[in-house]
Amino acid sequence: MKNLSIQFLGQCGFIITTPEVKVAIDPVLSDLIDNGQSIRNYPPVMEPETLQADYILCTHNHIDHFAEETVIRALNSCPKTKVIIPAGCKSLLLEKGILVDRILLLRDFLTLSLTHFSITGISTAHPTHQLNKEGLDENLAYCLKFSDTTLIHLGDTYLTPRLEESLKKMGKISVFMPPINGMDEIKAAAGIIGNLSIDEAAGLCAKLKPEVAIPTHFDMVKGNTADPELFRKTLNSLDKNITVWVPSLLGKLDL
Repeated sequence: MKNLSIQFLGQCGFIITTPEVKVAIDPVLSDLIDNGQSIRNYPPVMEPETLQADYILCTHNHIDHFAEETVIRALNSCPKTKVIIPAGCKSLLLEKGILVDRILLLRDFLTLSLTHFSITGISTAHPTHQLNKEGLDENLAYCLKFSDTTLIHLGDTYLTPRLEESLKKMGKISVFMPPINGMDEIKAAAGIIGNLSIDEAAGLCAKLKPEVAIPTHFDMVKGNTADPELFRKTLNSLDKNITVWVPSLLGKLDL
């Protein structure tokens, strides 16, 4: 890996930068809708207009992954930016006035070969692997390949045999980003769907053996947090050869 940097925006949000391209994944740089569940623990770390990304990737349509205000303001401030989303989320963007020529769609195992990198969709279970009524994917993980670096961002997902098999087909993984906030009775009572637990995320990393593991979904939303240092400790007990980066807000990892 070389000449690639990863910057943390909170929750599942990252900016991936190479000398040739800038990609933002699940950026949430605006207030969340106060629906009794998704209440921010801290303010946005930057204004959406500062993103200036070539591509904005949203893994699914929940407000802590597809932040409507963030995406619209980022698009309005940067004419070159395009949005990559699961095909089942297209109508949501069109309803918000986002033009078709600024939207790229992905499905399970569909690969888009773009200038300077490629991106493949991977079906995720949120809470199950399913399609919408039009037969289109609404929830995806993304596999990004930049020359000698393969990065997988899981978005939100439970652990399923199908997911494991799909991830194994992606080949050698340089950087792996699993959610770690898990699921419990308190989350269920609040209507939260949940994700991989710390043990599940660490176990999956130990099977896939990425060079670097980065926990996600542990800090932004009240009542839906987890301990990333426990993830580090758990993974280290399974495989000490995997580097764990626990990101701080606006922290940057250079590879």
